[in-house]
Amino acid sequence: MLEQLKREAHVGSLPKFRKEAQEELIEERLKVQEAKRLGIEISEDEAKRVIKGIADRNKMTEEQFAQHLKSGGVDISTMRARFKAQFAWREVVRRRGQALVAINQRDVEQLLTASAREAGEDTVELQVQKITLLMPAKTDQSFMAMRYVEADAMRRKFGGCNTMSGLARDASES
Repeated sequence: MLEQLKREAHVGSLPKFRKEAQEELIEERLKVQEAKRLGIEISEDEAKRVIKGIADRNKMTEEQFAQHLKSGGVDISTMRARFKAQFAWREVVRRRGQALVAINQRDVEQLLTASAREAGEDTVELQVQKITLLMPAKTDQSFMAMRYVEADAMRRKFGGCNTMSGLARDASES
C-alpha cells in the first residue's frame, strides 16, 4: 500500500515537473539565441573542462561521471549544453553591464581637466576604483533583474570620486 501511495504521489507531481522543465528549456534556448545574436559562442572545450573539473572533484574519471549521470537519467551532452548556455548568458549579462559603466578616454580627460582647474594645479592624481556586484553561478532572471536595478541605482548615486568609497561600502553590504 505504501508503494502504491508513493507511485500515485510521483505520478501526480509529474505534470508540474514537466511544465517547469519545459519552461526552463525555453528560457535556456532564448538565452542561447540572444548570445548568438550578440556573437557570443562558447566552445565545446570550455564545457568539457568544467565537466572534467566536476568529475575530478568527485574523484571520478569523465567516463565514470558520464555513466553516473546516465544512471540518473541525464545525458552528458545535455549537461554540456546547459553549461554552454549558462556561460553564454553570463557573457551576455557581463557585456550589458559593461555598457552601463563604460568610461571612455574623453570622459577621463574631461574629468582631469576640470579637476585641475578646480585645484588650480597642473597635475592631478587620479585613483580609479571599480565596484563589482557578484552574481552566483546559478541565478534566475529575477535575481539578475534585481542586480541590474542595484547597479543602475549605484550609477545614479555616483557623484564623483569622493562618493566611490560610500558606494563600494553599500555594494559590499548588499
